[in-house]
Amino acid sequence: MLTKNVGIIGVGTAVYYEIVKSQRGKKLLLIDGFTFSKANQNHWVCSRKVVGCKARLKLDDDGYIVSLYNDHCHPPRKFARTETGEVVRMPRKKCVFYGLENKKLYSF
Repeated sequence: MLTKNVGIIGVGTAVYYEIVKSQRGKKLLLIDGFTFSKANQNHWVCSRKVVGCKARLKLDDDGYIVSLYNDHCHPPRKFARTETGEVVRMPRKKCVFYGLENKKLYSF
């Protein structure tokens, strides 16, 4: 779990991201409930792959955001944090989280 500060995105604007793992173990950036997957070296796109969603961002070589377009055409997914600090995506419908039965979840 790593949090970075943004470079310059407007005057006095600070945006933070968190690195989380996808359900398949890939690295995602989490910003305001939306996740971004890596498109190439420094470019990231909305991981939902919804037709028409143009949300994207660019990181510099030090991991700071240099440009961010965070306008999505869909609502954010729901996430929760376990007692150990791990971020997990909440299911769309009520179902059992296998392997997480004994962990408390804190939604945000």
